Amino acid sequence: KDYTILTVMDVTDEVVKSKALETTRNDLKKIMDSSMDMIFAIDSDDIIVSVSAASESILGYKPEEMIGKRLFDFLYLPDKEKTIQIANMVKAGVKVTNVENHYVHKNGSLVPLHWSAVANPAEHIRYGIAREATEIKTRRAALVESEKLYHYLFDNIPVTIIIWDFETLQFTDCNDEAIRKY
Repeated sequence: KDYTILTVMDVTDEVVKSKALETTRNDLKKIMDSSMDMIFAIDSDDIIVSVSAASESILGYKPEEMIGKRLFDFLYLPDKEKTIQIANMVKAGVKVTNVENHYVHKNGSLVPLHWSAVANPAEHIRYGIAREATEIKTRRAALVESEKLYHYLFDNIPVTIIIWDFETLQFTDCNDEAIRKY
């Protein structure tokens, strides 16, 4: 006689896991494609493994133009040594934040970037997020100029100015006119 042997296996868990993994991948792609900040992954040889779509709006390069190339190929040469030192810190497990340096845009112009990075030592990958920093630099320069003007006026106005802490009633600052008068 002929016999047929049939094996039945419940694969519900595998199907559910597969759908969850696909959903996670789709969500990650949406994040990478819609982020206004440049999200990137770099291997231990400083090769760009992945980069978000924002690379095009920030540096002028589509992700496929950057993937497989060395990060330092896009870096402004005078910032290279500083960036190598910081990259080595990240490789050693230090989480870095608010690093500012310059990269070269596809059109040749300089782009200031503010970035943070962390390493995943098990995978020999560094992950980072970079934001174009022109606006930050402009605001910082305006703040410095405003502080200069404030100090000039504070020091040179012919009116007594005394600043004190309301809680301790201690003087914290005074201008030259206050010193002359009192």
